Amino acid sequence: MQGNVLDISTENRRLNGVVRPALIVCALLAVIGIGGSLLVSGSTEHGTEHLLETYLVSFSFFLAISLGGLFFVLLQHCTRAGWSVVVRRVAEAVAANVWLMALLAIPVVLGMNHLYRWTDTAAAAHDPLLAGKAPVDMAPAVADTLIGPKATPAHHQRLVDSMALLHTDSYIKTVEATTYYDRRAVLPEIEAPTLLVFAAGDRLTPPPIGERMAAKIPNSRLVVIPEAGHLVNIERPQAFNDTLLEFLESQ
Repeated sequence: MQGNVLDISTENRRLNGVVRPALIVCALLAVIGIGGSLLVSGSTEHGTEHLLETYLVSFSFFLAISLGGLFFVLLQHCTRAGWSVVVRRVAEAVAANVWLMALLAIPVVLGMNHLYRWTDTAAAAHDPLLAGKAPVDMAPAVADTLIGPKATPAHHQRLVDSMALLHTDSYIKTVEATTYYDRRAVLPEIEAPTLLVFAAGDRLTPPPIGERMAAKIPNSRLVVIPEAGHLVNIERPQAFNDTLLEFLESQ
């Protein structure tokens, strides 16, 4: 039986000659990836902000894996588990990346004011939502910026009443999505007939935005309704309905 015992002491269990070339290749790919990301982000509008946001998603993903491995290792040691010796090695290797994740957290820390706006005291001081106000508190002031020059007091009050019903969290998420969710690159891919309705007195999304969108969307039609603000369907309901019905009937 002694002669049948497998002797593994002479086995080559090292990656000598492989690790160094692999690290060099990985380092080159990392430099190319980082350089390309910085180049693209620097050449596009709001590119740096978008790069930070995508970096945060990727960082959170790998951080969760590393922390999950660390939790598994700590749990096995706390319970003095003997069965997990073999599989624990994998978790230990994953948990060892925690130190690397601490280094990779530097861009998140540097971009904290953009990723988490409430950490920017200057921005929070001028942001009514971050200052704790609800949409109902801001409704009159916001309504003033949305209505057109020919709007009546009834139009203004209707807008104020509708904003007062909004929940703060939902309103914040809507503003963030409107600000940071950029889909201009896919506008040329729209195949369905598209109607773009803008108002001549809209200060939030003025007609030139509609002109740029119409230039990119195939088979699109731009209609600018005069004497109306952002909520053209409230200020000029008849003109809005006629425009919409005419477009639907032509399809």
